[in-house]
Amino acid sequence: MPKGACGKLRDADVADIRRLAELRPTNRVFERHQRLQAGRSLFKARSDVLVAGAAASIPDRAGTSAVLPRRCDVAVALSVDYDVGSGLTFAIGYKLVLAMPTERRTPTTGDWYPTRREYGQHRVMLVESKSVDEERNVFMDVMARLVTEMQDAGRRVREAYAGLGKADYVPTTQVYLWDRLNFDHLRRVMGRHLLALLAAPAGADRAAPAPMAWFFPPESVIEDPDFTSRNSPVTIVAEAVRALVAANVPHHYSLLNIANEFHPSWTKPTKDGGPHFRVSRLFVDPLSDQIPSERGHEVWNRRSPFPTADWQEYRDSLKRVVRTRLDAVLSVVDRLVEDLRADLAADAPALDAVLGGTKLQGAMSRDSEILYQHARLMAAAAALENDLHMAMPPHQREASFESVRLTGLLEGADRAAALEALGRADLATAADILVFTVSERSRQAKIKAGTFDWSLMPEDALKLQYTKIPTLKRRNPALERLLGPPEGWESRVTVRQSCQVDVVAVDRVGGTVAVRARSPFIGAMRQTGLFDLDVDGKTRFAILDPLVVDYFVKKRLRPALRGIATPPLSLDRPLFRDRVLTRLRMGRRGPNRTRPVPAERFVWDADALSREPSGDDATPALAAIAATGRSLTPKQADAVRQSIERRLSLLWGPPGTGKSTTAVALLYGLLWEARRSGRAIRVAITGPTWVAIDTVAKKVPGLLAELGMEADVGIARLATTPPAPDGIAPELVDHLVLTDYGVDHVGLIERLSDASRSTVVAATATQLAKLTDEDHPLRPFFDFMLVDEASQMSVAHGMVAYTTLADGASLTVVGDNLQMPPIQPVAPPEGAKHLVGSLYDFYHRYREGEAGASGVVPVQLDVSFRSNKEIVEFVRLAGYRDRLEAAFPDLRMRLVPGAHNRLGGEGSATVDAFLDRVLDPGLPLVAVIHQDEFSSQRNDPEAQMVATMVWALRGSLLPEKGDTPLSPEDFYRHGIGVVTPHRAQQAAVVERLMQVAETKAEREALLSAVDTVERFQGQEKTVMVASFGLGDVDQIAAEEEFLYSLNRFNVVASRAKAKLVVILSRKLVDYLPRTPETLRESRLLKHYADGHLPSLGRVSWPELGECDLRGR
Repeated sequence: MPKGACGKLRDADVADIRRLAELRPTNRVFERHQRLQAGRSLFKARSDVLVAGAAASIPDRAGTSAVLPRRCDVAVALSVDYDVGSGLTFAIGYKLVLAMPTERRTPTTGDWYPTRREYGQHRVMLVESKSVDEERNVFMDVMARLVTEMQDAGRRVREAYAGLGKADYVPTTQVYLWDRLNFDHLRRVMGRHLLALLAAPAGADRAAPAPMAWFFPPESVIEDPDFTSRNSPVTIVAEAVRALVAANVPHHYSLLNIANEFHPSWTKPTKDGGPHFRVSRLFVDPLSDQIPSERGHEVWNRRSPFPTADWQEYRDSLKRVVRTRLDAVLSVVDRLVEDLRADLAADAPALDAVLGGTKLQGAMSRDSEILYQHARLMAAAAALENDLHMAMPPHQREASFESVRLTGLLEGADRAAALEALGRADLATAADILVFTVSERSRQAKIKAGTFDWSLMPEDALKLQYTKIPTLKRRNPALERLLGPPEGWESRVTVRQSCQVDVVAVDRVGGTVAVRARSPFIGAMRQTGLFDLDVDGKTRFAILDPLVVDYFVKKRLRPALRGIATPPLSLDRPLFRDRVLTRLRMGRRGPNRTRPVPAERFVWDADALSREPSGDDATPALAAIAATGRSLTPKQADAVRQSIERRLSLLWGPPGTGKSTTAVALLYGLLWEARRSGRAIRVAITGPTWVAIDTVAKKVPGLLAELGMEADVGIARLATTPPAPDGIAPELVDHLVLTDYGVDHVGLIERLSDASRSTVVAATATQLAKLTDEDHPLRPFFDFMLVDEASQMSVAHGMVAYTTLADGASLTVVGDNLQMPPIQPVAPPEGAKHLVGSLYDFYHRYREGEAGASGVVPVQLDVSFRSNKEIVEFVRLAGYRDRLEAAFPDLRMRLVPGAHNRLGGEGSATVDAFLDRVLDPGLPLVAVIHQDEFSSQRNDPEAQMVATMVWALRGSLLPEKGDTPLSPEDFYRHGIGVVTPHRAQQAAVVERLMQVAETKAEREALLSAVDTVERFQGQEKTVMVASFGLGDVDQIAAEEEFLYSLNRFNVVASRAKAKLVVILSRKLVDYLPRTPETLRESRLLKHYADGHLPSLGRVSWPELGECDLRGR
């Protein structure tokens, strides 16, 4: 339990374990801290067990494990111990356990093979000198022996099944480590000795050790996607134990203590009645699972800590300790599987597959193979994260704001009324629309209309979620009669995948959601009685859970990369020069050279292409732009000129510098030149999100009207299905083309095939790929491509977009590498971040590390049209050049005469005095630093502070021009923005502001004005308030990389036009990150609070007491 959770309990007079055991899991005290809320069932169960001295167990509603397999044929327990000072290993050991079939039984449900256990010998080796060379020799020996024994074990299992008539049996394997320390150290050791490990050959009686490198991949390689899933070959046992088990073990769940309390039911008592797993206390650290480092130094110095034993005897004692620990790991695994078997969904992977290499995709370059593996990894990591989420109980999933619990299914008049309130009365007669009421705690969940990656299931049917459809049909003939007999493709589809729904509408204020099932499956399950969605929100709930579906890697990226194939430059100028970056079986002979393609030079020759003239002169177009009254800064004009005159250009647009304005001016210039020259132009506008794309594309109809080219230029805004009303710019609604291979879709392809017809297409990379097909993976459709917000778009998506470029096309890439990058759940390999990260970085750091490389030099826009001088001066510190200036240096927050609202009345003087100082328009930058040390992702006093500040400005804030205060709706749309790092704090702020909102329109605007950083990128507000919430140092430590991200805080600060208020705890300011990289990243936030802003004394706030006020 983190320190903050303990503090919150003490504040509620829960001072000890006995008092905690008296509480029910539904007690409101568990709402006071995020960890308490998420782990309420387990904390209650653990306190019960500690007070009563009861037997260890997995309590009800604790969830399950996503990565623990139900069974495996070859189980391996692996342990490693090291000196924490030098990081060198001093002991490593393993033990194999085989599940050997004994007979073949044939019940009515199919063949079944009972198994018996066969225990292998422990193998423990010591590193007997303190040297990297000795560590390498021992480590490689152990890894080679382990691979050999696993292969032999797999062969024996296979032969045993063959002897029973199962000749095609595929043995499985699983490696069990106790804790994350073991895993991380193995990764470090792999990194130290990777080249030697991969180069080591197989011997006459010994396998090569190389396959083990991918079980524990170092930071310099790309993890194998097949190892990053719930069917991973490695399980970290302690993580499952800490998340699920309630045991009579106080403080720290150490391996031996847990193994002695939590063992399989078939374990026989010891002869003396004592614990099963015993070692000398000299080999135990009470708060760690590592053998103390001193024991390693005694090995290296050939000394014994025991006065009655010599060094040789001591060495044997140390080996016995490692053997005991290996047996303990296997015992705990057995008990977990025994208790959870019915709920476990993971399958152990095939032994031969994990010990072999990954096959090449073929028909693509080596660079593309690596890029594809990285994209597979990102998809696999997202799926694993989703599986880990689904292993939590429903109340814990809801507490994370990832899932939505449903409390009632609306029918009849209630359904019709809810649909009308949702603005979808047109769906009242649609039988496939289900309308539910939403739990109060789920109203701020990460769900929005127009999304289609959700599953709907009743909670009492969740045990079916991983059941394959053919199995379910065989068990339920009535279902098979409704849906038809099992088909081959259904063997890869689970029940939860079949429960996919589209979110049609969400009303967070009214607490309702409307969904549409994507197939007849949910209806059939209801009809057969397997699903009952008539929930009551008390004893029965339904739940909407996020569903990870890969629409990109296999469907779009792989065909694109195969279409690009292996053009000459991919062989002559490869991007990835490290051949051991992935587990791919590259071989010595590379792929065959294929013909040049339009995308080739944008990938493998970008530095030269950025210097190559396009053949066009921008001077006339710039003059035409100026003639319209569009006033461009010199740098904006340079950006337009370079985009027109160069084949490849890079535009660096710091916040508020008019990236979109420059892009629109560029489009005007291109279209004007097409009209003047009589030469048609086909333009693609793409980016990572529809918001980014529509921001630019919505101006195109007006540009064409201005140029008188409406009849000559086609416009297409692509989409798979009709977007929600707020999912498309109104200016583009009449130009929507659904990529459903209907008449409009086919007509667009025909139009683009004609280079003499001008067309502008707005689409994501995935939608652009739908203009290609299996027979035509490359389409020469676009003469010019504009990529906006490229700092959020991955290289892989860029490659897909490039499949639609025509010969001689030009490309302009717009972005800002100091704002939010693409979301990647796994860190990129060292030295290759720019190759697998954002498209902007790919060009900005092009061929970084190669001799003479300088990247593609961007044009930096240097005038901020958004923020005042004080905000711009601070934003510069993120890494922008000093040339960044404010166009409106004296811009200030304007208030009605009499300034902001005041509470008035008795006891309000402290709050009003606080508001007077913090909301002073003469202080554009303010920090309020309080002393909270217990709050986690939700801080109620801080949320009250934020809500009071917003209330004080509501009705008092003036627009930039005029003397009429902003209406409540416009106040939230344009005047105020509240950003929080966590949904829990967002919910706390929203709850308070809802109490003063007067209309539904205001409440809806309010919901959009309080959000997380990711949703604010691209927006701007007169006043921005950042509420960090956290004071718990344990929680800060767990999230340090996320909280201190320089790019993230840069986005927060640069949204503000006239005033920025940051509220945070002294603990967050003073905390020292553990890694050098995070420490460097933290400088912007820390400098804002403790350097850039001078102290203005103290202010007081109820429940938070005296706070430091800083500002300028």
